[in-house]
Amino acid sequence: MSWEDRKVKISKEAEALFYAVLKKENMGLPQFMAASPVLVANFLELDVQEIPGKTLEPANGNDAVVIGSLDRTNAQRVICIARDYPPEQKRFTIWHEIGHAVLHPGTKFHRDRYVHDKTRMRSREPMEKEADFFAGCGLAPSKLLRTEFCARFSRGVVDGRRRDDKLVHQLNLGLPEGSKILPIPFNARMTTTERAEVVARYEIGSQRSLSAVFGMSSWAMAHQLVDGRYVL
Repeated sequence: MSWEDRKVKISKEAEALFYAVLKKENMGLPQFMAASPVLVANFLELDVQEIPGKTLEPANGNDAVVIGSLDRTNAQRVICIARDYPPEQKRFTIWHEIGHAVLHPGTKFHRDRYVHDKTRMRSREPMEKEADFFAGCGLAPSKLLRTEFCARFSRGVVDGRRRDDKLVHQLNLGLPEGSKILPIPFNARMTTTERAEVVARYEIGSQRSLSAVFGMSSWAMAHQLVDGRYVL
């Protein structure tokens, strides 16, 4: 199965799980989205535990830092996450471990090491890429993401490959205070994912950024925007 076909299957599984638990919990959507990582884990009979510190194990350098783990070796099925990380990173890590539980049922114990380099993120092993994509789809289901995206960008797509001074002006107005002003054209020396990260952080007036709405880091949201072809 190709990666594109695999992504379609993964997104359907993640979103089906999201909506099944939403229906069960009978909560308002914003409240459910805020609590979804733990609620979905509990729905799958996985306990979530936060461990003090930045790693679940003694570490020797960043390569050994373990930020999350899935353990189904004993009667107690548990997801552990290191406590000392931003909320959006912990949310993604829990959904990532849920992804391993759903997509890789033969995996009884799994540790996730902290990825501190964006280049390494792009070269992740297939199982990790699948769990990452599952996490993104679970945190930002496609229909909800499209609604929020189109409320900010009415064309339904941000195409940074062409000169569009109006678009760049809009994005510059919506960047957090102190951010570097974007170049014109928007694509100058920027990768598609870097452009998407700018879009993920865009906020203006009372309209929160996509990252804030879905409780994701701008980098994780950027990958969803690129995968969904919202940003070119």
